[in-house]
Amino acid sequence: MKEQPLQFYYHWLNTFVLLFIINTSQAQQKVTVLDNDDIPLIGVYVNYNGTALTTDLEGKFQIAASISDSINVSLEFVGFKDLTINIGEIRAADYIIRMQQDAQLIEDIIIVGRTNQRTIDFTNKIDRITAEKIYNSTAQSSADVIELSGGAFVQKSQMGGGSPSLRGFEANKILLVVDGVRMNNAIYRNGHLQNAITIDPSILKQVEIIYGAGSLLYGSEALGGVIHFRTKSPLLNFDSFANKKESINSFIRYGSANNEKKVHLDHSISTKKFGVVTSLTFSDFDDLRIGNKRRQEYPDFGKRLQYVQIIDGKDVIVDNSNPNIQVGTGYSQYDFLQKWVVKFSSKFQTSLNIQYSNSSNIPRYDNLSEYRNGQLRFAEWYYGPQERLLIAPTFTYRNRSVLFDKITATASFQQIKEDRISRVLNDIYEENQNEKVNVYGLTIDLNKDINKHQKITYGFDFHYNKVNSSAFSIKNPYSSNSETVNNILSRYPSGGSTLSNYGLFVQHNLQNKDSSFIWVAGLRWTNQIVNLSYDSNDPFVWPTYFYEGIQNKNSALVGITGFNIIKDRFTFKLSTGNSFRSPNVDDLAKIRVNGDEITIPNSDLKSEKVWNNDFTINYKTRNFSFGLTGYYTILSDAIIRSSFNLPNGSSQFISRTDTLLVTGNINAASGNIKGFSAEVAFNITNNIKGGSQINFQQGESKDEDGNISPLAHIPPTFGNAYINCDYKIFQVSLLWKYNAWKRIEDFGGSVDNPDLATIDGSPSWHTFNINSLFKIQRNVDLGLSLNNIFDIHYRPFSSGLSAPGRHVVFSIRYKS
Repeated sequence: MKEQPLQFYYHWLNTFVLLFIINTSQAQQKVTVLDNDDIPLIGVYVNYNGTALTTDLEGKFQIAASISDSINVSLEFVGFKDLTINIGEIRAADYIIRMQQDAQLIEDIIIVGRTNQRTIDFTNKIDRITAEKIYNSTAQSSADVIELSGGAFVQKSQMGGGSPSLRGFEANKILLVVDGVRMNNAIYRNGHLQNAITIDPSILKQVEIIYGAGSLLYGSEALGGVIHFRTKSPLLNFDSFANKKESINSFIRYGSANNEKKVHLDHSISTKKFGVVTSLTFSDFDDLRIGNKRRQEYPDFGKRLQYVQIIDGKDVIVDNSNPNIQVGTGYSQYDFLQKWVVKFSSKFQTSLNIQYSNSSNIPRYDNLSEYRNGQLRFAEWYYGPQERLLIAPTFTYRNRSVLFDKITATASFQQIKEDRISRVLNDIYEENQNEKVNVYGLTIDLNKDINKHQKITYGFDFHYNKVNSSAFSIKNPYSSNSETVNNILSRYPSGGSTLSNYGLFVQHNLQNKDSSFIWVAGLRWTNQIVNLSYDSNDPFVWPTYFYEGIQNKNSALVGITGFNIIKDRFTFKLSTGNSFRSPNVDDLAKIRVNGDEITIPNSDLKSEKVWNNDFTINYKTRNFSFGLTGYYTILSDAIIRSSFNLPNGSSQFISRTDTLLVTGNINAASGNIKGFSAEVAFNITNNIKGGSQINFQQGESKDEDGNISPLAHIPPTFGNAYINCDYKIFQVSLLWKYNAWKRIEDFGGSVDNPDLATIDGSPSWHTFNINSLFKIQRNVDLGLSLNNIFDIHYRPFSSGLSAPGRHVVFSIRYKS
């Protein structure tokens, strides 16, 4: 009888304890730790109030619901800045903590390149431009974004463009890539290439610039390096407490230099197995105002004194009321992107990438401002809408097997449209040249870890280009009696052109346990075939074999080897290897008028080749880093424009309005480029950082007769220095940019546009710029910048467009 009360009390005691435990467990609150891209961070070390733990597979840890707001929580994670935050701030942020990457620590594990390698697996120098840096910079186009690297130079013939140069290689001698798909096509030209603007800078996640010979992984054209645009992708939902994840990023911006009006919106939504991101951007630019303060010896350099207006169907030369307004530079553009990701299983994932860009007509300012015989040469010269379409599905499969651990296949279709419309002053004929290029591509990349110290990457790529080129004139285009006349040559063969290339590559990596020593070696073989066909209705009589069809074949075997050594705070990189560029349709068959010259087809061209040698040394501590890269590149079989003859033996081409000297592309030059780049970065305090970069290069060319002359496309010494202040609610940066002199005797011929410089060459210049960003609310920030503070007039080397004068940029952004 006495045992029943004991059992009764024991039963209720157990019940009370159980209820206490349940109640305690329910009084716990989960906290999520994310990076800047809202990806959960797994394994973050968390310490608070004497408790030490790590975040779980969903990036979460628990705190007691009743814990005081004043308790501090410390978080540490490799590659991220240490963070201390109190419980009150965590609650105010809806129990979400975002950790910031530490650029000094995370650099070695950033993923870049075609095959998503770690930066330490590259023996080349690499620059990386982040989305946040792009936004803070107020770059108007992706060409402007490239300049942010500090190591790339950008030439501009018009405001709607920008031709990047890497180590003295420009246009079709460097490779542009977007999301692993090569942008270079059969008509990428040798002079100055303006196609980078068809990439929307507002949706870029990062831009990777890989310097030096890059043919191993990428094939033809990567002589000077690779510029890889990587757009944002949808991030699958890792939160087990939410069915979906959604984010919005939008901004509006105004710039006073050209009345820039830009509106951007991107929206992302995802579940655990599916995600989609959609982006829209509209940009509108008026004519550009340039700096007013000029060198005394060149008081009118860059001024737009006159322009042509069409009044009642007639060309009228008008005096410009403000010569600092570059009349004939404004344009507009809109960009669309949509990416889909579907994860079928832990092993198989697929995605679809759709991009479309289109613009208004884009005036070719350097031609519109050209004078001949004392008056403006052209009444009209503009590109038609610059249209680019990309459709690219990607399939990724992970499974450890004998042949691979991961295989990635990307199929792609691109359509590019380019039109050129021009009319000489008072001419009754408006000339139209229309190009359409369809590009079909397939790349397959396979990765295999042989053991803990060795891995191989190998793959295959194929690209097929189809070029349709046509031309016609419109007689009396502003008359009611206008008519179309087929009396001019198309830019490329009128019967159509095709270019196909395919290649195989293999790369082997050997590394020790802690990756302090990495050796890389690889080989690539590529074959290319170009077919050209001319129409018998052309207004010029070609030799018979032109109508029967012309074929050009080129193949190349290239290799590269190099190593990285990390010793204490030092990193050493050394690489050597060769690269190539097979002639494309533009090299082989372009008909182009430039000044007093006309370039005509030459189907006997061979591949250009380079042998590149790089050495880099880096020193890094937590608060200081220094890097120095030297390079020496030997160029052979360079394609250059030279005096040439028509098929009838004549050295002159007579058109309706001009007598032009005949030139053609030939393999005639050899040469070399040598130079160095140096950079330093330092932390003054935890919130104030500074740094500087400088780039120097020299190049010389040797013709068949042994005559030595300056190599084209070599920019002058250029660089920058900066101070950044980054506090919790605001950021301020001061940037100094400079270019040294490029004397006229150092120009590399007509391609460097000496007629667009001063009589002495391209003058040195420097500017000061201030950028600021203020966080108004958690999701809203305000940007305000003042650029070219002292209103300096300057025109970058080989450019036909002067740079913006003093101007302000205002933006407001919402980001959830």
